[in-house]
Amino acid sequence: MISGTKIFLIGMPGSGKSTLGKSLADLLGLEFVDLDHEIEKSCASTIGEIFGAKGEEAFRELEKKQLMKSIHQLPAFLMATGGGTPCFFDNMELMTSSGLVVFLNLPVEVLAHRLNNKGLEQRPLLNILKEDSLVDELMAKLKARLPFYNQAHIVIDGETTPSEIKKRIEEF
Repeated sequence: MISGTKIFLIGMPGSGKSTLGKSLADLLGLEFVDLDHEIEKSCASTIGEIFGAKGEEAFRELEKKQLMKSIHQLPAFLMATGGGTPCFFDNMELMTSSGLVVFLNLPVEVLAHRLNNKGLEQRPLLNILKEDSLVDELMAKLKARLPFYNQAHIVIDGETTPSEIKKRIEEF
């Protein structure tokens, strides 16, 4: 176990933050926290319902509060953040100063394939898109988010395994 460590996985929707995060947390002996699930629990609503009822701005405020709550209340964890989490308020600065930030960087075509196979209905900023416009939208979002994502301590380019990410973290 990496005691006292807070690790944040960042990246685009479909990059594997939640899926890889669970296995990686087990390998590292850390509690796994999914920021979106924590928001849903605290609000008793899905992310889609929150976006629909309150809009993105209200969601981002809830996201910030939950991020801060987790950082201050939990001694160690591995957190899967939302794709936009690093891009709002001072969230990226908060994460980089509170722990280790790992950016899962996958090609947009891989992200689109994963999202189409897994379903877009749970992703309020992407769920209205058709397959052909999904790649364009992901490219635009990635371009806007890269200045934030590239502030991560570790960048993992391409598809990888939890064991490989663990090794990179331990080398850091």
